[in-house]
Amino acid sequence: MFLGRAGSARGHEGQAFVLHFLRDRPNVDIRYEEGDPHGTIPAVNEGRLDLAVVFEYGMVPHNWPKDLNMTLIMEEPLYVLVPTGHRLAGRKRIQFGELSAERWISYTEGMDASLNLSHICAASGFDPDVLFRTNDYNLPFELVRKGLGVAIVPELAMIESHDVCVFRLGDPSHIRRVFTVSRATDPNPLLGHATNMLISAAEVLHRRTDLPVAV
Repeated sequence: MFLGRAGSARGHEGQAFVLHFLRDRPNVDIRYEEGDPHGTIPAVNEGRLDLAVVFEYGMVPHNWPKDLNMTLIMEEPLYVLVPTGHRLAGRKRIQFGELSAERWISYTEGMDASLNLSHICAASGFDPDVLFRTNDYNLPFELVRKGLGVAIVPELAMIESHDVCVFRLGDPSHIRRVFTVSRATDPNPLLGHATNMLISAAEVLHRRTDLPVAV
């Protein structure tokens, strides 16, 4: 069985999933690779991957191929990260437009995460001044922690830290959806088991509901 995952944070969770899957099925030949959804989706379509995990931001919708099975694993909120010494830190509610003069830490230009930031900022009437760009989903958190800017990250990129103040984005369209993708014609009997394991893993994720809000 060939599995693919679009790059995201907590990369170790993808590897942990594979280890648990193999532990219960020691005779299964499983191959795991990570990549951009623009690469993993064609790989599923062409039969090079049996199953892929992909992400879709609410502000960056996709038209996925019609002949693929898409199973929603979870919807995760998005968060604004600012350093603890930031002028807005400690507030219970902020207007997103109050961040218009900030320097932003974003993702590689053209990536969905980068487009998502641009769309959210545009909805509040400004273009983000991006200081750093990266394809490493863990790096924005570290740069914010060091006081080098602010960032938007999905829930799976969250890391517990006393050096970062977190605001949940309040707009219901500011989310990220996580899907499994497989070919409708793929006869592999393990696809259902793999998808159910991912759904179960998502259900036990700790989700904080007491965070300040950015609207």
